[in-house]
This record gives sequence, structure tokens and C-alpha cells, in this order.
Amino acid sequence: MAATTRIFGRALWLTIGGTDYAADMREAVLSFEKKDTDNLTFGDLNDPQLAPDQGKLKITAVQSLDASSFWMKVWEAVGQTLEFVFAPHGNKTPTSAQPHITGKCVIGVRPNIGGQADPTKPYTFEVEWDCPEVDKTLKKA
Repeated sequence: MAATTRIFGRALWLTIGGTDYAADMREAVLSFEKKDTDNLTFGDLNDPQLAPDQGKLKITAVQSLDASSFWMKVWEAVGQTLEFVFAPHGNKTPTSAQPHITGKCVIGVRPNIGGQADPTKPYTFEVEWDCPEVDKTLKKA
């Protein structure tokens, strides 16, 4: 079997609410965990959007008070549900070989600010958001 195409950590295109914030991000991971199904209704079972897993988007980014920064977007969008586009290859247009993952995430609490004294490293912050809607079919050209 030939080697499969690898994804490297040198490119990422990630939009939140229609804006690309990859330049502020150090790490971005879209993961899934089993959804709580203790309180399912019959209506839930007939909903085609119901999936057995819940998406989570975890991001580590630099702190910046610039009006256009990711930190500021998170600060101002707490409680909102925003669309995201996750392109792990860094391509702005999806292709069959380099698809995008799209969905919606709920912006949680405000981000931390500040950190340890070190004149050589910028402060960072982490967020982890629920993504109740993730298109798992992968968006292709």
C-alpha cells in the first residue's frame, strides 16, 4: 500500500464567524466525544441531524487586544453560535483531496488574559467550545 497524504502543522485555515484567525492560533483541534443520550425523545430519534457524537473545538492562541484579533472576537462573542470552517491543509477552496469541515460552535466563557513573566514569549489563552452542528460529510469542491 502506498503512503497516504499526511497533514502537517505548517498550514491551517480556520474561520470563525466568517473571519480567518489562523495567524493568531498556535493550536487547533476538532475532536468528538460521545453525546449524552440519557434524555433522548422520540422526536430526537427521528431528527436526521442527531448524531451519536458531540464536536469540540479546542484552540490555543496568542493574546492581543487589537480590534481584529481572535482574542477580541472571543471576548465580544461570548454566548453566540458562530459558523466555522476548518481546513487542515490550509487551502481556502475545498477539494476532494483536501476537504473542509464546517459547522457551528458555541462561544463559551471569556478568554483569560495575562501570564508568566517572560519577555521572549507572547501570552496565550485556550478555549474549548461545543460544536452542536458539524457536517461530517466533509465539504469538497
